[in-house]
Amino acid sequence: MSSPCYKHPTFFNKQPCSSLFLNIYSFGRDIITLEYSNNRYSYPVTIIHKLRYIKMKPTITSLLFAAGLTLSLQSAQAADWEFFPVVSDDYNFAPQLSIITGNLDPKDGEDGSLTGLELAINCPLLKAPNGVIRQQISYATFDENGVEISTFELNPHYQIEVAPNLDFGFGPGFGYITAEGNNLDDSSITLQAGASLNYHIEQFVVGAEARFQTLLSDMKLSSGSEVDVDNTRIMLKVGYQF
Repeated sequence: MSSPCYKHPTFFNKQPCSSLFLNIYSFGRDIITLEYSNNRYSYPVTIIHKLRYIKMKPTITSLLFAAGLTLSLQSAQAADWEFFPVVSDDYNFAPQLSIITGNLDPKDGEDGSLTGLELAINCPLLKAPNGVIRQQISYATFDENGVEISTFELNPHYQIEVAPNLDFGFGPGFGYITAEGNNLDDSSITLQAGASLNYHIEQFVVGAEARFQTLLSDMKLSSGSEVDVDNTRIMLKVGYQF
């Protein structure tokens, strides 16, 4: 059983809370300093005194204590978010051009192949304190059973490294979709949500993404009947980062 991070109301051993990357230091009877993601924050010791009265196993108490403080520290780090990083001297677009291929499955209709291009850059509007926000701008087409669908989308993904050269990303998006053929000629604004994995081999990137897209309005056939083109996609990407 692992030792709890909390040892005594006025004494803290310098040791990490396992899996939460949180170090606790003692700097006096009234104030403690916590280190999280290379930043330090001070808290009154009186907050910690209450832990003496929690009737739980030490490891559970420690986890609850560390989780609460971690959430607090994450909120405190909100000040580290940078708006409009594009105007700063150290901003780097890091453009990446990728070929997209995969499968699109509309709610009404048969699934089929999807192909397109995607340009990804570091987000010029917002910079995260950890990880990176990649703004993905894509154009893709789908042609199945005489119906051609085209989508233009912006999908920002917050990406973090989960293993050497391997990034996990997720995020929302919005776009514009058109559909033509088989008595269908309509368009709509769209919303998306997706998750992705990207593996870097020097400047080459191989990735996979699952994405759901919903239309803000159903499309209509020439007869007036509605067609639901909400869709899910599984995509592979091969790209080069300049």
